[in-house]
This record gives sequence, structure tokens and C-alpha cells, in this order.
Amino acid sequence: MNYNLLDIIDIAKNQKLMNNFCDTVGIAAAVIDLKGKVLIGSRWQRICTDFHRVNEKTLARCIESDTKLANTMVREQTYSLYECSNGLTDAASPIVIEGEHVANAFVGQFFLRPPDISFFRRQARECGFDEDEYLLALSEAPIVSEQKLPAILNFLTTLAETTAAVGLERIRQLETEKALRHSEAYYHSLVETLPQCVFRKDLQGCFTFANRQFCSIVEKSFDEIIGKTDFDFYPPELASKYQKDDQSVVATGAIFETVEVNQKPTGEKLYVQVVKTPVRGAKGQIIGVQGIFWDITEKIYAENLIRLNESRLEALLQLSAMTDASVNDITRFVLEEAIRLTQSRIGYLAFVNEDETELTMYAWSKTAMEECKILEKPLVYPIETTGLWGEAVRQRKPVITNDYAAPNPWKKGYPDGHVHVIRHMNAPIFDGDRIVVVAGVGNKAADYDESDVRQLTLLISGMWGILKRKQNEDELKKREQTLQTTFRAAPIGIGFVNNRILGWTNETLHKLIGYSGEELEGQNARILYPSQEEYERVGRVKHPLVLREGKGSIETQLQHKDGQVINVLLSSSAIVPGDLSAGLIFTVLDLTDLRKVEKARERLFTLSIDMLCIAGLDGYFKELNPAWTQTLGWSNEELLSKPWLEFVHPEDFARTIEVGENLKKGQTVISFENRYRDKKGNYRWLSWNSFPIPDEGIIFGVARDITEHKQLEEKLLQSQKMESIGKLAGGIAHDFNNLLTAILGYSELSLNQLPTTHPLQNSFVEIKKAGERAMKLTRQLLAFSRKQILQPSVLDLNRLILDLDQMLRRIIGEDIEFIIIPYPALGKVKADLGQLEQVIINLIVNARDAMPTGGKLIIETKNLELDESYAKDHIDVIPGPYVMLAISDTGCGMPAETLQQIFEPFFTTKEVGKGTGLGLSMVHGIIKQSGGHIAAYSEMGQGTTFKIYLPRIDEIPVTEKPDQGPAIVKKGSETILVVEDEEIVRRLLHNVLQKHGYTVLTAGYSAEAFQLVEQYGDQIHLLITDIILPRISGREVAEQIQKSYPRIRVLYMSGYTDNAIVHHGILNEGIAFLQKPFTPDILLHKIREILDSR
Repeated sequence: MNYNLLDIIDIAKNQKLMNNFCDTVGIAAAVIDLKGKVLIGSRWQRICTDFHRVNEKTLARCIESDTKLANTMVREQTYSLYECSNGLTDAASPIVIEGEHVANAFVGQFFLRPPDISFFRRQARECGFDEDEYLLALSEAPIVSEQKLPAILNFLTTLAETTAAVGLERIRQLETEKALRHSEAYYHSLVETLPQCVFRKDLQGCFTFANRQFCSIVEKSFDEIIGKTDFDFYPPELASKYQKDDQSVVATGAIFETVEVNQKPTGEKLYVQVVKTPVRGAKGQIIGVQGIFWDITEKIYAENLIRLNESRLEALLQLSAMTDASVNDITRFVLEEAIRLTQSRIGYLAFVNEDETELTMYAWSKTAMEECKILEKPLVYPIETTGLWGEAVRQRKPVITNDYAAPNPWKKGYPDGHVHVIRHMNAPIFDGDRIVVVAGVGNKAADYDESDVRQLTLLISGMWGILKRKQNEDELKKREQTLQTTFRAAPIGIGFVNNRILGWTNETLHKLIGYSGEELEGQNARILYPSQEEYERVGRVKHPLVLREGKGSIETQLQHKDGQVINVLLSSSAIVPGDLSAGLIFTVLDLTDLRKVEKARERLFTLSIDMLCIAGLDGYFKELNPAWTQTLGWSNEELLSKPWLEFVHPEDFARTIEVGENLKKGQTVISFENRYRDKKGNYRWLSWNSFPIPDEGIIFGVARDITEHKQLEEKLLQSQKMESIGKLAGGIAHDFNNLLTAILGYSELSLNQLPTTHPLQNSFVEIKKAGERAMKLTRQLLAFSRKQILQPSVLDLNRLILDLDQMLRRIIGEDIEFIIIPYPALGKVKADLGQLEQVIINLIVNARDAMPTGGKLIIETKNLELDESYAKDHIDVIPGPYVMLAISDTGCGMPAETLQQIFEPFFTTKEVGKGTGLGLSMVHGIIKQSGGHIAAYSEMGQGTTFKIYLPRIDEIPVTEKPDQGPAIVKKGSETILVVEDEEIVRRLLHNVLQKHGYTVLTAGYSAEAFQLVEQYGDQIHLLITDIILPRISGREVAEQIQKSYPRIRVLYMSGYTDNAIVHHGILNEGIAFLQKPFTPDILLHKIREILDSR
């Protein structure tokens, strides 16, 4: 061994450990080197220190004992025992480390059997000692069973050898040393000092004497003890035992020694070492019992701990030897050892991520895996949401829970099938300031305490040291393998040179210059160059640069073995910066292919339609490709002469500056969008991908013009927005139409029933007028939402405009010039005549309102084709032939912001009360529902043009039949079934129909309707049903009824259409339908029309 014992053990800490050990076992002990020097020693008995070692005669006997023990000890001996002439016994055992006898473990100043008091009395008189003091010191010397000596000596030698072995490992491996320091610190707190108690009793068992320690134990004063018996201080079962022991001593006259339980008045139980002897009178008769006992509770516990620590030390030694084991093997071993040492049933190990936010469960004990019934066990536990087990991380300290079932705010509960937990303890393991592992154990039979925490912490810390060392070793191996792989596979030549003498070189360099590694190694670098001049130039230029900056590059020429000259880039880096004596690593890059790449790059740079650039971190462009000028119109010189921010839209300044700062920090930027001003003053949207090279102070950027994509995106969003608002508007119109049906119906019924002179007559007239105005509004909402019923026909727009001419002129007034420009041979369109008239009138009124002081209003028609290009910019347009209807005015015009919102419902620029904001949204809905397209163009102060495009068709217009005027309402006698979920509408229909002679059956939902049909069958002539009903639609109700009774006619009604009876807004053939709201007269006319057509 290359170290002496003082080098590898911590004397101060081991001295404390020795003190605790000696106090625990009550015996003097020491570690003595081979030269006789006491390295560690403790609890020297007072009979030796105060008497034998100060008397010349007895001192000689002590030296004789020491010499004999030291001279007779050899490494092969288990131990040596010697009884000195002074009457005490000493023993020693060799300490062997790595096969070498380095010191001796010593215990002494004890008795193997009770001492012969008469011998010591004589010795006191012979040496002149104070006999009482001498005998008192004698009583303090322990009596040790010879059977226990090997275990005590074995512990001392094991402790010394283990501590030394750990010290050696600490020197060799820093992580293991840390674990052992924790182990030593733990040992310092193992044992505590125990007091002694002395008492005497008479033959009746009454106390005749008790010392201070005894008084302290029973918590009574001396006077309170004298004359009392054990039954006055102890429970009956203990007092009876003590009395029987006393009687045995009196009966036999022999010394009685035992370990027994003692109990304090508080109920606390102690383990005590008891020695009882008979007390004799002057004539030798036994007159009582004398006893000595001392608290060895801590000793008992300490002996258990010593056994545990021996086990832990053995585990640590086994762990330190597992250098080639896998992480799984190491963690499994440590976890099972932790469970064993803490006397637990279950355990787990979890690793903590770097920011201490997650626990990743790595290992469960075998028992836990067997008891756990959860099929898919989670592996990752967020610290924030993990319950009690996460507290060790949150509090950054061990957490003990000895009653897991008790309420605890830290607990979050565990799932069904989880291992049942009774007790739990876990501890965080630190690496510096960071928690790296959380280890936990559970279900110990007794409570967990700090001793368990130390056992767990020290063991897992030792494991982490091993794992960290393995991790470092594995990382080093990976790096070495990576370097070797990189060196071999590098596409450039690499080599080592010192004082221009070549060392190792890689295969790429060999292929490049034609020489093998053997041919190059040891040669002067001159062999690589085509001339002496070039060789000297490279040394003259490059070497000062490397010396000054640690690295340097130069373009030069090397000569192939066959004489061919090669253009290369030669780069060198000093192994030790500032000191070239350690040599250089050099690389050789063949520039032949690089030149080809540069030419290809220049072609790509020039021809790319994307805008490529190289910019500086100073905010200026350094190089631009032609696409910049082609896209923005600026010349190269104009773009390079100004900071790029001068071209950026002011609203994008802040975002662009932020991205620039990120690029300066080395961050790559992907898909960043901003706007650049072109030479005409317009802004183009650009999408950027950029990556910086901070060391060179440059940024590579690729920008793509996405202006058209942005425009299409905005149009798509607007279309989706309008669609969503339309759905909402249609739903609102449906609910209003149900209410308006009732309002209009009851107002008309009331007007028909009241005499014209009735005071409520005018009120009902106003109610009906308000209902009709509300009906128009809901019709506009349905038009906008494209949920109204259309009655399309083939139309000639020129004819339509001429038919409306007189009415339109009356609308616009005389101060506006009205011009119609019809297109000859105009194509035909298919649309609802009434709806299209409403569109034209609405747009004419808006144009009139935009010209309060007069102007021109022009209506123009035209045939044209909308091509793919137009459809690309207008996503709702299908390419093909169209008829255009344009309405233009020379009014005030609209700003761009207004123009973007004009088709939105409820948007208006008119004063409050002058408009609903539904006119243009209605126009938009009618045109869209008719398969057309509408566009608006406006400039402030110039006027506005609306262009309507309707698909052109090749059909002949049908001549409209003249309106015959209102017919007289006829009464009837048929049976009608009304199915309507709105009660107010259902009651109205019942009243109206019943008043006009019909038998009326009503149902609020489908099931009720089916019951009525089953009851009345063919007696029912007509079914009137709302289309939209709860659970199933009116269409489904009608179809099921007509399966059984096909003669029953059907009239549908609704305030909101869906695809049940219409297709693209057009009523399916053969369907009778009434649009809510409707008046009673309209309903009655429709019923007679259906019934009379049978």
C-alpha cells in the first residue's frame, strides 16, 4: 500500500466515532499503528489513568502488557488476549488493508469476569491508593463476556479497514469519497452516553440507599425512595420480577447479571444492564441486595444500527465494485438494499429533470410491482400536480409520513389498483444545488425516523456518484469515438504537425496528395509544397497569425505525389493557444469543387425568383439578387445605400426590430412576415426565412412575395365571416317569423271582427303595419342568409330595366341624370324576378342617397366571360359566361374601410333611423343564392359602381301571366291536421281554420301527430306542418304519414328553410309551401288552392 493510515482516514471524525462506540459498549478502545502510536482512542478507564498509570509499580505492569500485545500481534491472528498483572484484561486484533498489516485495533481495561475485590484491596494498600476511591474506579471498569470480544474487535477492525478502503476509493474516485464522508458523518451520531444507577435494599425489599442517577430515573428524591419497595415505583409485573431476582441473589449468594426492561414514571421503557450482588453483614451473613444498572437503550439501538451500518457499508463496497454493471442493475441493487436497510416493503427511484419540474419513475421494487394492479403505469409525474411524493422536491428536504391515511393537504390521492401505502418516506438527492434523484420507501412495520433518512440518503448518494462517474466515462468514450469517426470520415484532410514536422494524418489527406500515412509521418512539411518559396510564404504568413490568435487560414497550393498542383485552403489551430511548441492541428480543403459550387451558387443567386440577400448585423443589405429589383422596383444601389428599416411598413417596425435582435443573438427566423415599400409607394407582403452567422456578422435571408396570397386569404376570411353571420341572421329570422305570424294573424282577425268605428281599430291597424315592416326586415335577413324560397325564371335584364324605367325615375328625382346603356343581344339569366327587382331598386336608392345635390346614375348591361384569373382573385366565382349589370353613380364615394364592410348585416353609414343596415346584405344574399357574384368599386369624391354578374344561359324567357288580383276567401268543410311546435302559431291556425268551417286537429310534436293520424286516418284531408320540428323534421313527419295515407295532401310552412324541401333556394317540384310570416287570407287561399286541385 502506498499510503500510511494517517493519509487515508480522517482522524478527527473517526475519533468522534470511536468515542460514541466506546460510550455505547462501555469499554476502552483504540487504533494503534505498528510503531505504538495511538491514532484513535477513547474511554480510558479511571482505574488506569488515575491510579495504575501514575504509580511506578503499576505503570511497569501496564507497559509490560502493551509491549506483549504489540510484539505478539501478526496479521494472521484473529485477536490476542492478555491479562495484565494489575488485574485487568487487554485484547488486540490486527488491521489489514489490501493485504498489509498497518495497525492494531485495541480494547482493554475490562474484566472477563467479576473482579476479585480482595485482590484490588490488597493492591490499593500495596501502592498507597485511597482504597475507597480505588474501588469506586474499579466499579466503573466494565465486565465483558469473552464471547463478545471477537465481535467488538471485528467491528473495530472492520470499521478501520472499511474507513481506510473508503478513503482509498475517495482519493481515487471523488464521488465515492463524498458518499463515504456522508457515511462517517452518519456514524458520528450513532451512540449516546448512558448514566449508571446504584441502589441497596434490605431483606424485605425496602430501599436503604439510592444514588443521584437512580433518583433521576424514578423521578423521586432520596427521602422519597428510602423505605419504599419496587412496587411503589414500577408496574406490578416489573416489581414482581425485580423482587424474584433479589430473592435469587439472597438465596444463592451469587452475583446476578442480566439485561432487562425498566420503566420511567412517564411510561417510557428503557433497556438496562443490571448487576446485583448480596450485601453481607459483619459476620458474613446476607443482609440485603446491592445493585448497579445503567441505561443501555441507546446501546441496544446502537447495536442494531451498527449491524445496519455494517450492511450499508457492505452494500456501498459492493456498489463501488459495480463499475461494469448497467444502470438497471445498479438501480435495482440499490433499491432492494434501501428497502432492506430501512426495513421497508416497497420502494421506488425517480430521476428529476434539469429544471426540476418532472419526476420520471425509473425503478419500482419487486414487491411494489407485484402488488400494483394498475395496467398502464405512468412514468412521468409533473412536480406541480404530484401529491405527497412531490413534496421532497418542492420542500427540497426529506419528507416522512408515518400515518399515510391521516388527512394531509399535500396528498392528491392515488388511483384504484395502486399499492396500499401505510407509511412513506422519500428524500431528494442533490448534485450541487440541483435535485437529481428522488428515492422513496414505504410500509415499514415501525415509524420512520431520521436514521432511516440517513440510511436512504447515504446509499442513494453513493449510487448517484457511481452513475455520474459512469455517465462521464460513457460520455468520454462517446466523444473519443465521435472524434475518431469524425477524423476518419471527415471530407477534408486533417493532420498534426509540430515544428513543421508531420505527425498523424487522415485518409482523406492521403487520397488528396497521394502519400500514405507512413510516408508522411516524421517528414518535414516541405514535402507537401510545390516550391520552397510557397513553403516559406505559408510559414511566414500563417504561423504569426496562429501564434497571435490561436488559429489561422491561408489559400495555398500543395503538390500531389504525381506532381499535380492542387489549390487548397490550409487552416491551423494551436493545441495550446499562444504556445506552438505543443503542435498544431491542420486541415486541408480542396478548393477545386468549392469553386464549382461557388459558380453554381452565383447562378442560383441570379436566377432565383425568390428575393435572396446577405445582410449585415448593422442593419444594411450587403448583397441582393435581381429578384429584389424585379419585385420592388428599387435599383440595387438604392437598396444597398439605406438601412432596410427604411423600406419596412411603419406598423411592422417593432416586430421587425425584435426579429433583428433575435438574429443578432444567433436565432434562426422562419416564416416571419412584414411589408416592404416598393418604388411606386405601395407595400408588398414578404415572408422571410433567415439564419445568422454571428461570428461573421452577417445574415442569410430568403424573402418571398406573398402579397397575392395575403389578398386571397383576406377574401377567404371575409367570405367565411359573411357565411357565419348569415347563419346567425337566418336563425334570428326563423324565430321572428313565428312571432310575426301570430302578430299579423291576430291583428288581421281583430280588424275583420271589429267595426270600423271601434276605438281599438286604429291600434290594430298600427300593429299590423309594424308587423309588416318587421316582416320586411326578416325577409331581408333571410335574403342575406340565403334561406329564402326563390321562384327563378328566365329573364332578359334589358327588358327588366325598361319595365322598371318609369318607377326608377320617380325614385331618383329630377335633379339626377338617369342613363340606361343596354347591351345588344344580351344573354339571358335565371333568377327570381321579384328578388332581382328588389336588388335593383335597393342599389338605385343607395345611389340616389349618395348624390344629395344631383349627379349622374348609369345602368349598364353587358355579356362577358369571367376567366380563371378573375376566379383566382374571387374565390366565390366559377369561370364561364356571365351577364353583367352595372349601376354607377357620381356621388360622394366610400373610403376603403367602409367598402370592406358594406355587405355585412346591420352595417350602415346613414343616420340613426334612416337605415337598417340590411339593404346591401340582402342584395348580397340574393345574388349569391342566385349563383351570381357582386363587386363594389368606389373612390372618395368620384362615385361608386356596383357590378352584378349572373350566369348566362341559353333559354327563352317565359311570358308572365297577368296578376288576376285578390280572390274571395272561400270556406271549407274538410279536416285539417296542423303540426306546429310554437303554441302561439298553433292556436292562431286553429282559430282561423275553425272559423272558416274546417275541422281542425292540432299537434305540437311528431308523436302526437302520428297518434291523431292513427285515430282519424283517411278522414284527414290536409296536413299543415312546420318544416323545423323537435327531434324529426316536418318533411319526415309528412313522408311517414303519406306512406299509410297517400291521399292526405301536405302544406309545408316555415320561417327558415333548410334542405328538407328546397335545393339551392329553389322549391322542390310538387311541394306546397308558405313562407312565414303570412296572413290568414294568404293561408286560406293556399289551402283552397291545394284542396281544390285534387
